[in-house]
Amino acid sequence: MTYQLTSTASILRQADGASIPADPLNADYREFLTWVEAGNTPEPYVPPALTVADYITATQAHLDAHAQAWGYDDLKSACTYIGDPYARFAAEALALRNWRSEVWAYLDSTSSAPLPEVLPTLAQFIAFLPAAPARPVIA
Repeated sequence: MTYQLTSTASILRQADGASIPADPLNADYREFLTWVEAGNTPEPYVPPALTVADYITATQAHLDAHAQAWGYDDLKSACTYIGDPYARFAAEALALRNWRSEVWAYLDSTSSAPLPEVLPTLAQFIAFLPAAPARPVIA
């Protein structure tokens, strides 16, 4: 019998794929603990490979987080202020919209490049994106 750690507190029993909750009242979990006490070591958790969708989701979350730091619900809602009669909102919306375009244009221009053998982590990927704008100052 072998086991594998997971991204949660549950343990994966490899023989049948059962997910065993870390609950001392669970007989399978007690069996796992006995197996470990006997000197066995579970296989380490191996996170799944990142997908293109993961990078896209991380990029959008990065854009939205910057807009949220400026007090908007997300970047899309910030863009609704383009042309707003209140100068600060209009300037912020324009800065965020232009940055959004710069980020997606950058990714579009690199989309035909061959993928590196080892893909960057999401944090490393975000670090390569064009820098977020400074908040406009309107006097």
